[in-house]
Amino acid sequence: MATLGAVVLAAGKSERMGRNKFLLPWGKGLAGEKILHTLSSCGLSQIVLILGFDGDSILSALAPTIKGRKVEVVFNPHYEEGMISSVKTGVKGLRGDLDGFFLVLGDQPFLKAEWIAKLKDFFSTSG
Repeated sequence: MATLGAVVLAAGKSERMGRNKFLLPWGKGLAGEKILHTLSSCGLSQIVLILGFDGDSILSALAPTIKGRKVEVVFNPHYEEGMISSVKTGVKGLRGDLDGFFLVLGDQPFLKAEWIAKLKDFFSTSG
């Protein structure tokens, strides 16, 4: 089985939304919690959470979710340069022993563990 990780992008300003999408209410928690719970249940070797704008608020709100999980928080000081700067920051934060990684946007709480499992299987069998 392939060794895979994930980079979660949550550094943006959410300007069109008007408030941080990662901190939006979702079910009994927050959208960001849902995303991290889902990824944590998928057997990934590493999860890198990229923060930037409002990073301290996100870190404070999600501290209980992050604690005890394979989530590494990396701050992107250049988040204002756009999403690609967060992608670059995330890739630099990944360990070198991974075979690949998932790029997950911070506003996708509908992401399901079953989808990740299917993609992992496909990755492992496709070479």
